Amino acid sequence: MRIRNLIWILLAALAAGACEANDGYKVPAQAELVNVDLSLGVGGGARTKGDPAVVTEMNSSFRGITETIILPFEERRQVLAGDYCLDNPCLPGGILSTGLVENNNSHLFTGTTVSLPKHTASVLAYGRTPIVDYLYNELLTKQVYGAQAEENLSDMGTVRDPAAISFSPVPIYDGGIPSEGTQIADILGDVVAAASATTDFWYYENGVWKSGQVAVSWDSETDNVNLREWYDWITNDGRIMAGSGRNVESMLTRLYRLFKSYTSSNWDSYTFAATTGTMTVVKTEGGDDTLTWADIYNNLRDEILYRFEHNPDLVVNVSGTTYTVRFADHRLTNYPGSYGLPDGAAVIRWNGTGFQPVDESIDGAAPVSRFCFPPKLWYFANTTIRTSCDDLSDLYTSASAGWDDILSEYRDGIAITSETRAVALEEQLQYSCGMLVCTVRATSAILDDGDGDPTTTVKATGTNFPITGVILGGQKKLGFDFTPKDGEDQYFMYDNRISGVYLTDETSAPLKSLVSQTADGENVYFCLELRNDSGVIFAGAEGDIMPGSTFYLVGSMDMPPVESGFSSVFVRDHTSAVNCVVPSLAQALNSIPDLENPRLTLGVQANMNWVQSTPIYIILY
Repeated sequence: MRIRNLIWILLAALAAGACEANDGYKVPAQAELVNVDLSLGVGGGARTKGDPAVVTEMNSSFRGITETIILPFEERRQVLAGDYCLDNPCLPGGILSTGLVENNNSHLFTGTTVSLPKHTASVLAYGRTPIVDYLYNELLTKQVYGAQAEENLSDMGTVRDPAAISFSPVPIYDGGIPSEGTQIADILGDVVAAASATTDFWYYENGVWKSGQVAVSWDSETDNVNLREWYDWITNDGRIMAGSGRNVESMLTRLYRLFKSYTSSNWDSYTFAATTGTMTVVKTEGGDDTLTWADIYNNLRDEILYRFEHNPDLVVNVSGTTYTVRFADHRLTNYPGSYGLPDGAAVIRWNGTGFQPVDESIDGAAPVSRFCFPPKLWYFANTTIRTSCDDLSDLYTSASAGWDDILSEYRDGIAITSETRAVALEEQLQYSCGMLVCTVRATSAILDDGDGDPTTTVKATGTNFPITGVILGGQKKLGFDFTPKDGEDQYFMYDNRISGVYLTDETSAPLKSLVSQTADGENVYFCLELRNDSGVIFAGAEGDIMPGSTFYLVGSMDMPPVESGFSSVFVRDHTSAVNCVVPSLAQALNSIPDLENPRLTLGVQANMNWVQSTPIYIILY
């Protein structure tokens, strides 16, 4: 009996050792899988953008996970690039939505839905968040839920090295200059380029009436002060200018109104320099009045108005003394917003003979191909596991058990064996993104503009200046852990899902935007996109800001101080809070500068704040 009892004791000890020991086993080509109950926790509430009826903003509610992806590894530590994935990704069945256990945000996958390899000691865990297909509108879906190009995550059984996993920004448009941009530039050029008029007249010389002509062109050499001023304005002195449909419509409307109300201020008689004899009378052909500069410039005005009214691509609406000019093709009016791009991404320039769309290589404009959607929201953990040979599902029926209480029932430091029944992820799933929480205010309800005249001001009150979007630089391709990869192109994230935020002399409602973690040691430049609903034209840094058009204010978020414990401006699973102050509109831009190599000297001091209290103020230029 004693020998028999000793044998049973030895067998029991061996069985216990099988549940507790990891003998340095070398992974075979095909790892043995073990069916287990899997539990995980979710850290905090979900953060995302969009319709609050569909997705959840910053609060304690859990948005949900439609698919959980588990990648197993043998090393008992956080997974590193170069580690070996033991098997194909494990995809536990079931959807995490409202099924979290009260008080601990945990979820238990039970039954045979989870199979993990023997010797698994650590995992990479990814959770996909749900989306709603907006009537198959791919653009709107990406704007609301973000977009990232995922690579190799679902193919780790072949690739094996987590370094191969990446999440890349998705360009909003990467096909070069859209055709609408070229068409708008051509239409504007048809109205402006080489506009000239010839005025016929008669002059009396040595007792004989003779016919003559005088031609005037509308260009930078035009003698008339008003015409030259308008020409310089419409061509922006050759500098880059807004090329969006609505901006160009506003420019054309203003120009048409100016010409409709124009009469020359120079009423001096036209002097004809005859080569011989003496001029005694000069008059318009068939007329009796003395020929004046007004006759000549009015002919030029009529020529330009004719170009407006007989251009098949333009529609001129007249209501009394109110005039508006619109494109006949609504695609042009809605460009580039129809592609999901900000208006300031469409840029044109006068080259001396016509307008041309600006490509990404000149003038410091932001390249069209570099604008990207906000990042997708993922849940992520890089964590060791705890195991048990017992059924621990009863733990999850207790409303009083916290996550630490649950973990204490699992064995720490023990990899999966053939006897393992339950597995828990030690670290809770966290957010893959950081978040910008931003408030804005003007230093005064009356702001100066950029014309240099302190008596001309703009009212920053009420709903005059809605903030319609935010653009953030520093967005790069991310590795398996959602940190930026070195040497990758920088993208400019554009989030236009913002409403109810206005620039006034009071602190605005906060705007929120998801953002990928940015590189260590790099400042982040950003733009706020505003619309001029004030009804007045004001001067910006590079030209006039027309009513109804968008404009941009640029700011810089500087690196955090060493004592903050952070090494980058945006950190995944953290909130970067900032208050923006607008002292004037003198630096307002019609176009978006290259946020990787800004053409502006900002001089902005910014200490970022990673909690939502007492944020630092940043001046926007």
